[in-house]
Amino acid sequence: MNTRLVLAAALCVLLLTSLADIGIYLLVRRHHLETFDQALNAQVRLMASWIEVEEDELDIEHQDFNREEFASPEKGGFLQIWSEGKLVHQSESLAHVSTLRWLDALPAEPNWFALPGGGRARALQYTFHPLIAEDEPDGGVPSTEPLVTICLARDFASVNDALAALRAALFGTGLALALLIPLTIWLIARRALRPVDTLSTQLAGMSIESINQPIEITDLPSELQPILRQFNALMSRVLSAFEREKHFSADIAHELRTPIAGLRTTLEVAISRPRDSAEYHATLTKLLQTVLQTQTMTESLMMLAELESGWQQVRRSRIDLADLVQSVWTELLDAEPARPFELKLQLNSAIVETDPDLARTAVRNVLHNAITYVNSNGELEIATTQTESGVILRVANTGSNVASQDVAHVFDRFWRGDTSRAQTGRHFGLGLPLTQRIVKRLNAEIQIESSEGGRFQVSISWQAAAIPA
Repeated sequence: MNTRLVLAAALCVLLLTSLADIGIYLLVRRHHLETFDQALNAQVRLMASWIEVEEDELDIEHQDFNREEFASPEKGGFLQIWSEGKLVHQSESLAHVSTLRWLDALPAEPNWFALPGGGRARALQYTFHPLIAEDEPDGGVPSTEPLVTICLARDFASVNDALAALRAALFGTGLALALLIPLTIWLIARRALRPVDTLSTQLAGMSIESINQPIEITDLPSELQPILRQFNALMSRVLSAFEREKHFSADIAHELRTPIAGLRTTLEVAISRPRDSAEYHATLTKLLQTVLQTQTMTESLMMLAELESGWQQVRRSRIDLADLVQSVWTELLDAEPARPFELKLQLNSAIVETDPDLARTAVRNVLHNAITYVNSNGELEIATTQTESGVILRVANTGSNVASQDVAHVFDRFWRGDTSRAQTGRHFGLGLPLTQRIVKRLNAEIQIESSEGGRFQVSISWQAAAIPA
């Protein structure tokens, strides 16, 4: 990561410095060129003021026409003066060029021009009527004749040398920045990412034994601290899941031990001596009951696993919750041993859109729990209600031994609030946990209330959104 970051930074810096250097160079070059051309224009007009007409003759004997800059090609100045198509003056720098004619070659505005001896110059021509000499009649007034043209060129080499030095300086600066900035970024990134390396090392060293120890890094960047907190929270949830599965496996082993031990004992007693057919029939009936109870527990565990994994599909249809409760209640009364209690049944029509099979399982578990734990001569209440806010199923029974502080445990697998029935082998503590997962899968809510006097109430509610219009 550091290498990619440094390479990317180097490329970006190189690109930006190159663009900046090119921009600076072009601006400076343009400024020098404009300044040079302004000076050239000013010089050619100054020269024009030196030329006068005196006694109908051109006076071009001004000393500045022979300045040192025009003495040789190396000095960089080149001058020709033409009048009526005739060359009347030429600088010494052009002495070796006998046939040079700039009159038709030079532009009226400063532009590039190839010098006779090689090289490039900025050149222009300026055509004008010279002034009449002051001591002549009409002195100081431009003459009508002759027409004079000044051809002036100046070598651009000195400016080119300055621009070359500027290019070298910009290149050196850009190269230095391209090296120093990535190096600085690499050092900063290395220091900034050091906590990340520490985090990576700690993550690599994690094991099942150390999963309960949260990772703590004091100098971790603030941008990464939420990620670390979420990771520690995730590991905490994973640890909780491990603990639940560990206890779950132990609970399954414990729960299966009782029916398996019962099966073994019954079989050992049955084969200990010869018996008549009635005794064998009673033994087989007892074994079948044990097997059926074990099968019920196994099917409940499988359904729990499907619900918790999200594999259980929900197929919704319109049902009347009151009819469903009445059907399940009738089945349970036929299957469960009779116990005297007072039944308060208030089944009002309650239409809901839900999965009939899953809803039936949840209702069966709640009713089975109530009919199992209601005390003799106690009360059992079943009610379905439909309101504007939704549909509610309430099932309450007396005779509960669940304390109010233990209500949160009723949804724990294999937990039993009635210890007197815990060893009977008939109840496994899976009914309400399974019901809770089903209700959640149906987008409904379940609430448990346990009050003094042994009243235990389960409420399942569907919100109005689940009620067909």
